[in-house]
Amino acid sequence: MLPAEILPTGDGRLSGLVYIYVEGGATGTWLNSCCPGPMIEHVVAGEIAFTSKAATQVVRADGSIENIAAGTEVALQPGDTLVTRNEFEFRASNIGTQPVQMVEWVYVSDPSAYFAGHQLEGWGGLGGLDATQTLPTFPSSIRVTLNRLVLEPGDGEPPFQTDGIRQVVVPNVETEILTVFGDRSFAAVDSQGQTTTAYTLEITPAESKSALPVIGVPAQ
Repeated sequence: MLPAEILPTGDGRLSGLVYIYVEGGATGTWLNSCCPGPMIEHVVAGEIAFTSKAATQVVRADGSIENIAAGTEVALQPGDTLVTRNEFEFRASNIGTQPVQMVEWVYVSDPSAYFAGHQLEGWGGLGGLDATQTLPTFPSSIRVTLNRLVLEPGDGEPPFQTDGIRQVVVPNVETEILTVFGDRSFAAVDSQGQTTTAYTLEITPAESKSALPVIGVPAQ
């Protein structure tokens, strides 16, 4: 869960989801202070190290949560998720020789904001991107769920609830194709009869008595 006090409000809110590849050995620094709001980096494959100028958090693959002090390098492996903010300066380094694969999400506020993923040195690839400014208002905490789906041709998900957001990306837009509709339902398209891997990020109002941990709060 993310608490209401860290969420952007008002006009110009944008939610962006992207599947990113980071070249082996690449190191880049995010300097832009634009567009405040929460950001996550979820590692799918490879190993990458982040160093943020502000305190951050990491949700490990086993569900444990670590508070990371400002200026401290932290290494992430598959299943780990960095929880930080888009306006914080950070350095990221692929500490292996193989490409890192990540799912990145930002939820920011700025009337002039657009989203194409973070453009750091060595970041890019053929991963999908899904950005929207058609967003409901969240007056309280939200629940954020990241799913990995392996779909047979024609399989997908039904329309999503109107008081929430669903976004979806694929690892390769040339070989893994989805048809996505305005109600956020989608279906896999594959003329070769192969499965399609998709990652969905779903945001819903949090249940008042949820036992889920609250993250996105800097360490005291």
